Amino acid sequence: MAGIFVTNIFGQNTHKGLVHVTSTDDDGKQVMITCTPHEARAIAWNLLECAEAAQHEEMFVRFLVEEVHTPFDRALQILGTFRGYRDVEEKSDQ
Repeated sequence: MAGIFVTNIFGQNTHKGLVHVTSTDDDGKQVMITCTPHEARAIAWNLLECAEAAQHEEMFVRFLVEEVHTPFDRALQILGTFRGYRDVEEKSDQ
């Protein structure tokens, strides 16, 4: 079964709490990483930001196509330009 599975573990050598992430594809191939709680929180935050951006981009393209009657290919070009603006804004916030 494909998916991402996350568990907390305790490092016997490091004597620290760790987070173990396993990703399984449809063929059963697994990729595993172990990270610190700080790294895990950064990954989680990035997942939330990307999920939010994905939803907004979907709505933006749908709005351009359905309400503004922009051809789909042109809407994708506009999305690319919009991403450039967003990247500049995000860098200026850091």
